Amino acid sequence: MCSRFEQAVLSWKYLKGDENVSESYLTSMGFDLQALRSMYGEPKAELNDFVQVALGKKRFPTLEERRREAIKRKVVDEGYSEDAADFILILWDFKRRNPGMTTEQFFKSELVRRKGGVGKIKQIFGDIKKFWEVYEEVKS
Repeated sequence: MCSRFEQAVLSWKYLKGDENVSESYLTSMGFDLQALRSMYGEPKAELNDFVQVALGKKRFPTLEERRREAIKRKVVDEGYSEDAADFILILWDFKRRNPGMTTEQFFKSELVRRKGGVGKIKQIFGDIKKFWEVYEEVKS
């Protein structure tokens, strides 16, 4: 269905040039706003957003990008800094890719070291235990 929508948008652009894609045209092709929101899984997007995606000028975030953003938002909403959110996301990424990873491996990783290491984590969270608690709270 998405490819049919893209084809409808491209056809309009071919025939009408820079003229905005008509909502009535898209509806006549079977693409009303609710159908597009359902097809793309974007309940808040507007018609122009879908047209921009079809033209390759915009893209919707992936599921992983949405999860990362939700985790980051939770950490920041709890009063922590962007740096804190970065450390939580580093741990989340490591755990997803390496479920058997040990705590020692995580703290010795190059990414953690580059961000300031264990010292920086303790500075941000107060102690390592709190870091793990925040991770456990926001990971799901």
